[in-house]
Amino acid sequence: MPVLICYFLAVSIEQSVPANGWILAGLICGFFGDFFLVFKRQSFFALGLFAFLIGHLSYSIYLLSFLSSRVWTLWLWVSLLVFGAIFIFLYRLLKSGLGNMKIPVILYMTIIEAMSFIASLRVVSDPQSVAAWTFFAGSICFLVSDSFLAVKVFKRDFLASEWLIMGSYILAQFLICQSHFLF
Repeated sequence: MPVLICYFLAVSIEQSVPANGWILAGLICGFFGDFFLVFKRQSFFALGLFAFLIGHLSYSIYLLSFLSSRVWTLWLWVSLLVFGAIFIFLYRLLKSGLGNMKIPVILYMTIIEAMSFIASLRVVSDPQSVAAWTFFAGSICFLVSDSFLAVKVFKRDFLASEWLIMGSYILAQFLICQSHFLF
C-alpha cells in the first residue's frame, strides 16, 4: 500500500491533478487495514475490518460527488436487488462461523456493498465514462477479495486463498486509485 500511495501522489503531481483527499484517505485506511490483518488475533482483525470500513466510506463519499439525479431509474432497483442477493448469499454462507464478529461483519458487508452499489449508479449516470467503469471494476474486485478473505477466516482455508485474496485486493486498490486520473 505505501507504494500505491506514493504512486497516487506522484501521478497527481505529474498530471497536475489534485490528489483527492477521499481517495488518499481510502488508501491510507487500506494500509492500516493491511497492517492490522498481519496479526492473527481477533482484536487485530476487528481493527483491520474497521480501517477498511472507513476506507470504503471514504471511497463512497468520493463517488457520491459524481452522481447525477438521473440515476434514480429502474437501474437503482436492479442494482439494489443484485447487491442485496450477494449480501444475503454471503451472510448465509458465513453466519455459522461469525461468533462474536457477527455485528462488525454485517456492518462491514453493508458498507462494502453500498460502495459497489454507488459505483454501479455512477456507471449508470455516465455509461461512457472509463473512470466510472474502472472504479466499479475496483469495487467488484474488493467484493471478491473480501469474500475470499471472509470464507478463509470464518469458514475454512482453501487452495491458493492468499493469492486470490491479495491478487484481487491489490487490483481493487489500483483500479480505484487509477480511476481518479480518468475522471
